[in-house]
Amino acid sequence: MPKAPAVIGNLFAAAMGRTARVLRTTTPAPGFVELTLDAPPPAGGWRPGHEVQFRVSPTLSRRYTVHTADGPHIEILAAVSSGGPGAAFVKALRPGDEVSALAAVHIPLRAPGTRRLHLGDDSALGTFAALVPATTGTGVAPRSPAALDTATLPTGTLDNGTLHSGAHDVGALRVGGMEARARAESGHVVVVEVPAAAVEPLAARWPAFRFLPANGAPGDTVQSWLESAALDDTSAARENASAALDETSATRENASAALADVDGALLLGHAQSIQRQRRALINRGLSRRVIATKPYWSTGREGL
Repeated sequence: MPKAPAVIGNLFAAAMGRTARVLRTTTPAPGFVELTLDAPPPAGGWRPGHEVQFRVSPTLSRRYTVHTADGPHIEILAAVSSGGPGAAFVKALRPGDEVSALAAVHIPLRAPGTRRLHLGDDSALGTFAALVPATTGTGVAPRSPAALDTATLPTGTLDNGTLHSGAHDVGALRVGGMEARARAESGHVVVVEVPAAAVEPLAARWPAFRFLPANGAPGDTVQSWLESAALDDTSAARENASAALDETSATRENASAALADVDGALLLGHAQSIQRQRRALINRGLSRRVIATKPYWSTGREGL
């Protein structure tokens, strides 16, 4: 995570900083806070996938990804379950607060492949939401930030103001056949490890994504899913890998089918998990050249 003496932070703020005003804060799922900001755009304007850096203290900053942009209005989804300095900063924000935001011209993240596999944890969800087109659980396109007022919604609301509490059969991973239809439209597979309590509301909002409940060490659940996809459906090894996941979930389906035509991968989030995932994909036959990685945090270092 970025750390620098206060004087260096002041220089960067003077060169690239802008004052952003908080318009709205919501909690779309446990462990997440979504911010809507009014921020003067950098050269070239705001774009989905734009990286923004907040100064959370005189010497510390944290980076987040814009997942929706409309003129000066941007939305950012922050993972806050870590309890780190950035999480505390984001959770304390209220409508009307002003924050120092640093941003330069948007440089798109390298995302190889036309049928891409996305793997990550809760810190990666905002980036995946920016990169992969999706609709909400009600089939309505995501809202425009410009249409929002400065009121806050109650904790636990989704973007249509209603908490989804099982209206769709999401199980632990997805919403019935909606994932297959959405995947066919986008050509991508998105698998995200999140706190167990967040699986259902996130699956209702992003039905095209697979949400796996975090269990064990960081990245273990995604790794088990990936290993089950790489093994033959009848093998004992695959059964053991599947057993590490929620036995009531759709992971008992053949995950290999989801990856059969993947021609690229984007791995984000926990550094050590990314290394394991990359090795597994290479062993499965995917070329190193079509695997892009970007760590957001690492075991043994100060958290998000």
